[in-house]
Amino acid sequence: MAKDEAASSNSAEAQNSAKPGLTPTQKFILTVFGAMAVASVLSIIALAAVNSQQAAPGSSTPNSHCTRQLAAPTTDGSKSHSQTYLDTDYLGCQTIGMSESAGIAFLASKNIVTRISNRDGIEFPLTADYSESRVNLTVTRSVITAYNVG
Repeated sequence: MAKDEAASSNSAEAQNSAKPGLTPTQKFILTVFGAMAVASVLSIIALAAVNSQQAAPGSSTPNSHCTRQLAAPTTDGSKSHSQTYLDTDYLGCQTIGMSESAGIAFLASKNIVTRISNRDGIEFPLTADYSESRVNLTVTRSVITAYNVG
């Protein structure tokens, strides 16, 4: 009986020694994949946190830090910009920081045509016609962040 137990323990040891451990290359690969998995999970958590934040609502009142300009003649007697352009530029400036809906409503109340030229980093194709009474708006997270006349 003792011989059978000794034989079975010897065969178990032989089986364990026959199973090789992980090679250094395999350990390295497992470590790299483990680190990548952890980094992926942390990235997903960070993105979820950023996406869950609500956008700043934007103001509903015009920006008061804009300066109204008057068309002035240049040295050769011509004007640098028409008064229509300057008025539209002033009104466009006032929309910076406003919510998209409030800014569009504000410009519409002043008879200024608006169009969105960029929303959250995506630029939209625009017609090439130029209008001094139109404002192209850049909107980021529902807030007007930039404008140009045209």
